[in-house]
Amino acid sequence: MRGSATIDRQPAHEPRLVDNPFRRESHRPWYARRGPRWVVAIGVAVLLGLNAFAFKKVGTHADPISVDTAVARFRAGSTTQPSNRAAAANEPGTAGTTRAAAAPVHGTSEDHANASESSAASAGTAGAVGVERGPTPAPGVYVYDTHGYEQADVLGGARHDYPGTTTTTLTSTGCGVDMRWTPIEQRFDDWDMCVDGSALRLRTYTTHHEFFGQSEEHEFNCSGVDIRPDVDTPGTVTTGTCTDANGPNHATTKTTVIGPDIVEVQGVAVPAIEFHLEQYLSGDMNGSEISDIWLRPSDGLLMRWTSVIEAKGKTVFGQTHFHEEDSITLTDVAPRQ
Repeated sequence: MRGSATIDRQPAHEPRLVDNPFRRESHRPWYARRGPRWVVAIGVAVLLGLNAFAFKKVGTHADPISVDTAVARFRAGSTTQPSNRAAAANEPGTAGTTRAAAAPVHGTSEDHANASESSAASAGTAGAVGVERGPTPAPGVYVYDTHGYEQADVLGGARHDYPGTTTTTLTSTGCGVDMRWTPIEQRFDDWDMCVDGSALRLRTYTTHHEFFGQSEEHEFNCSGVDIRPDVDTPGTVTTGTCTDANGPNHATTKTTVIGPDIVEVQGVAVPAIEFHLEQYLSGDMNGSEISDIWLRPSDGLLMRWTSVIEAKGKTVFGQTHFHEEDSITLTDVAPRQ
C-alpha cells in the first residue's frame, strides 16, 4: 500500500525481553560484577586486620633509654653547682650541672671501686652525701647488663622486652640517695632511700608501667622496709610495710640477709653482700615481687639485682594479670657523670 511503512513485529508467542540491570549484572563474570559483597567483606576484614595490627604495635612498642640519654637527663636534673675545677674540666655549655672533678677513671674494676669510694667520701665531706650516716655511692649514672621483660594480658596482651643495657640514676638526698631504674620510656622504678649507719631503708617507692598509651603509676610510703638491714649477719630478718599514697594498695616486705658473695665486674671479682626480699601486695592489686639484691659492702652500691613480679587485679585497663622478670648486673663501678 502506498505511503505505508513496514513494521517488524515480534511474534505474539515469543516472550518479551526486559532490559533488567540486575539480570544483566548476573550474567557478568564474578570478577567483573559491580559492588559485589565479597569485595566489601574483604575490605572490612583488611581494615580490621590493619587496625588490630596497629593497636598491637602500640601496645608492644617500647622506647629504650640509651646511656647518653640517661647521662644527659642526670646532668639536666642536677642542682649542685660544679666546682671551678670541675667546670674548667667540662666542655662548654655544661655549667650548672654535676660533673666529676677529675677525668673519667680507666683501668681495673678495683681501680674504679677505689675511685668511686674516694668520690663518695669527698662528696660526703662537702655535705652532699655520707654525712654522719655512713658512705653512699657517688651520684651519677650506673650501667648494667640487662635481661628481662614485662607483659600484661590486657586488650589481647602486650609485652615489652628490655634492652641489653639499662641504667640506674643515683642522686643524693637529704637523708640518703634516690635511685631510678628506667629500662624503657614506658617503665621505671624509683627508690628513695635513707641511710642509717650501714642500714639502707626505703622511704618511698614509685613504680610506673605504660601499655597502649595508658599509664599505671603508684607511689608507696614505706616504714621499716630495709633494702639493707643495719647488720649483715647471715640469717638476719627484718620486716616493714608500704602504703599506696593514692589508693588502697598495701605491701609487706621481708628482708633476709643471705651473706657475703662475689659479683664479677669487667672480669674482676668484686665483694658483695646478698639480700633476699619478698614483697606481698594486697588491695586493688594482689601479688608478689621476689627479689635478690647484691650490694657493695662499703657503700651499698647496687651490684646485681634479679626480680620476678606476679600481680593481678584492677588497673586503668580493667582486670589485669601482670608478669615481669628482670636481671641486671653492673658493668662498671665508676658512674657516668
